[in-house]
Amino acid sequence: METIILKGLLMLRIFCLILLTNALYAQDVADSLLLIDSFSIKYASNQYVITPEMENFIDHFLDSQNEQGLEFHITSYTDSDGSSAYNDALSMRRCKGIAEYLITLGVDSLKIKREALGERTLVDTEINETQKAYNRRTDVKIFQRDRFINFSGKVNGNDSTELLNAKVVVLDNGLKRTYDIQDDRSFSVPVPIGRLIKMHIKSDGYFTNVMKLRLNENSNVTHVEIKTEPMVLGAKVDAMINFVGDKSRVLGSSIDEMEALYFDLERAPNVCVELMGHINLPKQKLEDRNNRHFELSIARATEIRHFLLDRGISEDRLLSRGYGNSQMIYPDPKTPLEQIKNRRVEVEVIECDIARNEENDMIDNLESFRMASPIERDFIKENLERDLKELNPKVIKNILAQVKYLEGNDEDPSAFTYKELLQAYAMRMKSKNP
Repeated sequence: METIILKGLLMLRIFCLILLTNALYAQDVADSLLLIDSFSIKYASNQYVITPEMENFIDHFLDSQNEQGLEFHITSYTDSDGSSAYNDALSMRRCKGIAEYLITLGVDSLKIKREALGERTLVDTEINETQKAYNRRTDVKIFQRDRFINFSGKVNGNDSTELLNAKVVVLDNGLKRTYDIQDDRSFSVPVPIGRLIKMHIKSDGYFTNVMKLRLNENSNVTHVEIKTEPMVLGAKVDAMINFVGDKSRVLGSSIDEMEALYFDLERAPNVCVELMGHINLPKQKLEDRNNRHFELSIARATEIRHFLLDRGISEDRLLSRGYGNSQMIYPDPKTPLEQIKNRRVEVEVIECDIARNEENDMIDNLESFRMASPIERDFIKENLERDLKELNPKVIKNILAQVKYLEGNDEDPSAFTYKELLQAYAMRMKSKNP
């Protein structure tokens, strides 16, 4: 008896767009299927029964999916042994077995598409038994149906420097899709309608440009010009790494940006940077560097330095400094979002001799800036029930009211802490009742 081989095809997620239209033109909205994952099951000769080993594999594979509205395309094959009629029937049994097991797991039968190809589409030429065994399989592709609008334009359109390994990476509800930027610097990316996504535009030798988008059917997103900053001496960028108020803890919504900075530095081993910590403290002048507010800016820069060191970036390439409130983006912030943008770490390319020889700003009580009470935690929908148990009912009611308000206005509550949501609610109520 041949060994049954169970193998996940492309266990790293595959992300590509299968368009139901012939093309996705600028400003067109397309109802599309997004291929989010796939796997393959192989059989012994003449076999089609789902074994416990296969069931365990499928169970584990589907447990990793957290998307709603999934659709499954099942395609079964055989080798060339036996008659064509026999192999057609065998592939139909294989297809039926997988479909029926998916239904027992709660998959809607209307969301399952089946195709039995028998020996008509041999993927591998059958010169030996190994190649025959590869043809005895069922492929399962998992799709997410969604509506998209095309986001297109150019990167650094007036720059003649060649972009190497240039990509657009779309981060969408835990999914990651990557698209090439063409030689003429143009790109065309399908973006889901009505959902907040992040877009990273990256290329060797450039800082990643991080964008947040929420598009609707009428969004004008053709011929967009996007700029990325070259990693040359003196270049300075806002890495969009933001922090919890009064803490050195990075907001959950900034984790992707922190990872992007790491990958930028990993791809540019000769680049050294200063990590510049900032705070939100309007209408005050900090003279004393030992003031706790100033120390907070040092703590934020230090946290990012520790993160990069832990990931393998050499300490000789990193210099961390605090700047207090001397360089706020919004000197008089009017909204919680403006306050968040002031609480940041910026990155500047510096001489490597400076990074090696100058002292990092240091504080003794770094841990005290990390601790967060329940009210200071990031809003994370999945943790909402757990977090709010520790707050009083009135506070909970007001936080939930602000969350509902933000979501109703196409804003993302996960950019805020519970404390900031509560403050925003109070400000909104005050403006209603002056």
